[in-house]
Amino acid sequence: MKESVKKVLTKGIILLSVALVLFIAAFFVNRMIFGSTSVKYYAKSIEEDISVAEKNFAAFVKDTALIRSLIDRTHTEDQLVSVLEEKRGYALFVYHRDSSNSELVFWNTQSTLPPFNLLEVSDASKMVRLENGQYVSTSKSVILSDGRQFSVEALIPVLKKYFVQIENLRTEFVNYPDAHKRVDVSFEETPYPIKSSYGNVLFYLQRISNEIPQASWISMLLILTSLSLVCFFLHKLAQLVYKDKGLGVATVFLLVTVVIARWITYRFPEFFLFKNFPLFDPAIYSSSVVLSSLGDLLINGLLFLWLMTFINKRLNATDKIVFKNEWVSWGFVILALGLMVLLTFITADLVQSLVADGQISFNVTNFFSLSEYSFIGFIILAILALNYFFITQIIFTIVRRLENPNRFLIMVISAFLGLLYLSISKKADVVELNIYVLIWLMLYITILQRDVFEGLNFKLNISEVLFWLFIFSISIAAVIVFENRKIEFQQRVRFAEKLSEQADPASEKLLSIALTYLDNDFLSPNFDRFKVQDQNSYLKDSIVNKNFSAYLNKFDTRIYTFDTDEVPLFNEDPISYDTLNTIFNIQGKSTSISDLKYFEKSFDKFSYIFRRTVTDTLGDIEGYFFVLSEPKRYKSDALIPELF
Repeated sequence: MKESVKKVLTKGIILLSVALVLFIAAFFVNRMIFGSTSVKYYAKSIEEDISVAEKNFAAFVKDTALIRSLIDRTHTEDQLVSVLEEKRGYALFVYHRDSSNSELVFWNTQSTLPPFNLLEVSDASKMVRLENGQYVSTSKSVILSDGRQFSVEALIPVLKKYFVQIENLRTEFVNYPDAHKRVDVSFEETPYPIKSSYGNVLFYLQRISNEIPQASWISMLLILTSLSLVCFFLHKLAQLVYKDKGLGVATVFLLVTVVIARWITYRFPEFFLFKNFPLFDPAIYSSSVVLSSLGDLLINGLLFLWLMTFINKRLNATDKIVFKNEWVSWGFVILALGLMVLLTFITADLVQSLVADGQISFNVTNFFSLSEYSFIGFIILAILALNYFFITQIIFTIVRRLENPNRFLIMVISAFLGLLYLSISKKADVVELNIYVLIWLMLYITILQRDVFEGLNFKLNISEVLFWLFIFSISIAAVIVFENRKIEFQQRVRFAEKLSEQADPASEKLLSIALTYLDNDFLSPNFDRFKVQDQNSYLKDSIVNKNFSAYLNKFDTRIYTFDTDEVPLFNEDPISYDTLNTIFNIQGKSTSISDLKYFEKSFDKFSYIFRRTVTDTLGDIEGYFFVLSEPKRYKSDALIPELF
């Protein structure tokens, strides 16, 4: 025994030494080579892309035969395809230069157009800022054999940038979608200049203050290798403890060492570079401090699976555990079944959280909604199923070794504990799911008690593997379908509420806030100002811009004023008092706000009309004040222009 311990420790020291060297190498590679690293990498890559595009453009300009065919419309389909923006990587424009003007005769893109003042031939490129982003502009003069002169302009895209960003129109560097999270374009000097192939500086890159750290896959591979060597050493030590002290002590040893090692990775994340990868981004998935990312869930699941397989291979399923007091034995039985019930709900909660809380699509019916995180999510679901399967087998083995109670009693105890858990649980949003989970648990226990699974230690034949694979696949798929339907229903509710806010004429929440202070106390002292043309326009604009400032993007608001004789007071539109008053009294339908009504213009269009009779302190009428508000169509509901 001493010789085997000495042998394992000797190998362990070697393994730990190698692991330490690999870890230091990974840290050095990331910090010294790749780390500062991201700015240098992007500066070099963007500069190379610009240089390649400029050289490609220079070659294009020399091909006068191709340019002639494009100008004269004698080109073939293959020639046209060869100069498209998707092929070239930049936008091309050919202008006919003469003494009067410059006519655009050919272009290969619909996304942008160079300003006219760029059409100056130069031997150096320059950076230009257009409405949809920033480009490198370069141009050359071409004279054909027939004497015609043309200016060929190239716009090499660098940074796409839009005033209004939507899902398909986002700010990003061309060819580097994640670069904007770490670097930005600067026209002030920094250590990272971007030069053209002509040698002049186009712009600079600067590291943004909230730069997301970046790590290379080389350093990550080195760290994973070093951690694997450490785990292998711990596994060998646990095996020695098992041979010397038994399974219980070995399990505690392995559990404690794994928990301590995992705590170190949580405590010092900067040394392990996990947070430098999107897999560990809380924005994708996060449910708790321990499971703060999809990567953490994957690592914890693998570690738990390691512990379960270690126990599973060494657990004796035949020897009976005997206590002097029978009630102690039954206490352990109830405790084991309670643990099984609790683990069932925890596993279901993890599956539910992964589907509902994470920004991960599990909708397999829509293949294009899936991403790389979806496939990682399916792997995690498989690991969760394996963990649950092994631990329930271990629990059932322990229960049988303690008392081996009859099947009905196990069902009753498990059902009672499950209902007790549901009664004290504060998670009201998952009660419905947990009821189905409890019913599933009763069926699962019934299957286990019929010895469909004939033994531990991985002694499974193909039929048993397929059977349990079918059981857990159907079960997890049911949870995914259940949660997807719930998510879809919630999305429909939110969409319906949005439509209701937009299309329900009686939903006057916004206008109620805007019209609150347009009462007689405000209008009466200021009504004489409406009788002066300059003051009238100024006051109306002031009311619209101040009272309705938060709602200008939702309502087209106009104000109309009339004196005591119902004569218009400098209204922009020639609408009479009778017209507005008839609409208010006849067509208008009441809302919950006094003096505010709505009237339908068609089956899907409506407008609000507000009328206030202005009186002085004696109650005499000074005039009439109308507000006409027509809801605008929401821009976010319109078709995206790029679809055309």
